[in-house]
Amino acid sequence: MKNIPTPNPTPPDQNDDIASMLQKLEDLGVDVSSARATSAPTVAELVRQTLSLFPSGNTARTYRTHYDRLIRGVGPICDQTCAGCLNPDNGFLCDCHCADCRNSRLTLAPQGDLPVGPTTLNATNIKTIARVARRLAIKRGVVENRVRAAKGRSIKPADGASAEETAFAAMRSLCESVKAYLPDGNPAREVKKPRRPTNTRRSLLDFELVELYDLTVNGGDDPELDGLLVNYGIETGSRRLGAYTLTCGQLLPRDLLIMLKDKYGTPWATPVSPALMSNLIEHSVSRGASRCDRTSSNYEPDAPVFWYQERGSRLYQPITSRRFDGLHTRWQRGLSWGDELHVSYHFLRHTVSEKLKSNYGYHYASRYLRHADGNVTDTYGSCTTEMLARAMSEILEYEHPLVTGREERRREVMEKHFGRNL
Repeated sequence: MKNIPTPNPTPPDQNDDIASMLQKLEDLGVDVSSARATSAPTVAELVRQTLSLFPSGNTARTYRTHYDRLIRGVGPICDQTCAGCLNPDNGFLCDCHCADCRNSRLTLAPQGDLPVGPTTLNATNIKTIARVARRLAIKRGVVENRVRAAKGRSIKPADGASAEETAFAAMRSLCESVKAYLPDGNPAREVKKPRRPTNTRRSLLDFELVELYDLTVNGGDDPELDGLLVNYGIETGSRRLGAYTLTCGQLLPRDLLIMLKDKYGTPWATPVSPALMSNLIEHSVSRGASRCDRTSSNYEPDAPVFWYQERGSRLYQPITSRRFDGLHTRWQRGLSWGDELHVSYHFLRHTVSEKLKSNYGYHYASRYLRHADGNVTDTYGSCTTEMLARAMSEILEYEHPLVTGREERRREVMEKHFGRNL
């Protein structure tokens, strides 16, 4: 094999061109390993670039946690729950000398200052990051459940499966962006994706939903806001992200639609009732003032819809994710069944989707949840916005223009051409 001279370090904005050139040379049989090592960014630089491409939100914050472990190193972390290994102040580092702890420890040296390549982003390191995430989640869950049990509350599942899956997704995303520096492609493909645990969440019964709503609007420091959030969650199936990031420009009052964006940032036309649309606009204008008023010259389409009142003040501020943490605590402590189910805002979404699935079909539930269709067959059985509007208007008993407007047009056309409504 021929060797090529090692180039001088290249500015970050030229890295993509260098990577492309190196790939072409390697395809021709040229040994470019030394050139790759010199031209590649460090792991810390790669992480910075990758996170800058994510929209601000839970995904970026969660992925950052796993990337920081790759940069700074982790361990030793064992898979045991000895007293010395359950110290959150010590980062749950293994501090026991028993054989089980010694034989199960996982460590990873800091990778942040090293160049991206097969020695830093490989299957072994990916597995380590994912398994460490699972072990830390389990240990954290054990500690939290002991506190909950001491307060007489039910324990939460603590198997760490979700944490492991998220860590794997984070590492796969990181590797995907620098395949040019990895001779064998994305090493995450060599790692078996963690198996997602069976979903044990159930939908709420009708009387449970009544109890939850009653507790919401008859307690707390802002029943009007919390009640509106519950109604919004029921009608739209929104995740919490789609609520606290909702803007006035996403409301389409004439069509009774909300261009809802939550998990993936993709706008989905979501039908809502006249009452909810009216309440959302009234709430935003009364608390956000002229910036939320479409008739005002100060109107800002990116102004938030949901606002809370600062304690001890007359000022209003946009809600954040913490508003939902407070709701969850109230529901779990105030409802006799809430703590056992670990009821959360997501239960509203799950409850309505189950009703849609049982009464109308899988595709209606999928459209309500805004899940991407998985195959070609789904395309032929997809649920349109109009179909969802009809189903939701029947479930919640309201009229929607996508439904009533179509019936009026049908009657007009039939009477015009056939003299009667067929």
